[in-house]
Amino acid sequence: MNRINRVFQDLRAPGNTGNTKALMPYLTAGDPSVQATGKMLTAIQDAGASVCELGIPFSDPIADGPVIEASMTYALSHGVTVARIFEMVSSVRASLTIGLVAMVSFSIVHRIGLTRFIG
Repeated sequence: MNRINRVFQDLRAPGNTGNTKALMPYLTAGDPSVQATGKMLTAIQDAGASVCELGIPFSDPIADGPVIEASMTYALSHGVTVARIFEMVSSVRASLTIGLVAMVSFSIVHRIGLTRFIG
């Protein structure tokens, strides 16, 4: 079972009288840096997050609102790439128990190729 399914299964488990809600924050990968994003993933897990939506910056995020647009623009202007984000996630993944969900423009997936992107 993947981590996200496990989170929701645990929340719905019979007899669960404790935490019945999931905290699912959003981070733009690479803002303020890729290294800081890895540390923030650990910090939000320690703070009680169940799942994190990790935004992969792209050049035209107009539908995401001005705050996310500014964050993605900042990350891109500091050299963040999909490859660097994947390297960071790979380096911290073993220490995380939270689920990770990518917020990604299909244009990025299309450019890289579906098989390479999810591989």
